[in-house]
Amino acid sequence: MSNTGDGKKLATFNVEAELWEAFKNKARDNGTNASALLNQYLKNYLDDLDGVPSTNLGSTRVRESEPTNDESLIDRLEPRLVEKIKAQIEHGLGELVNSLIDANLSAAVEAQLGKE
Repeated sequence: MSNTGDGKKLATFNVEAELWEAFKNKARDNGTNASALLNQYLKNYLDDLDGVPSTNLGSTRVRESEPTNDESLIDRLEPRLVEKIKAQIEHGLGELVNSLIDANLSAAVEAQLGKE
């Protein structure tokens, strides 16, 4: 008898034993479990395919005794999400730097030409 609950499906798949143990341990160390992470991954994967957020996504569980500060929450973000955020920040910073260079370069060239 499985303990899947209403509307749930027990999924079975093959995975390397060492990989599975490391995954479960890291999940536990981060205040969650393998099942919650895999469910979140599936929802994120489907969102990436159709661009529509899944309903009732839930959140990564945090141990009650663990403080919730920005650093610990960032550590729990899914790596793909972190990479997407970094890419957007880098893109935005790149555009800002380019616009500042363009504005200042033009002024510097005009000033240099005025001295000649």
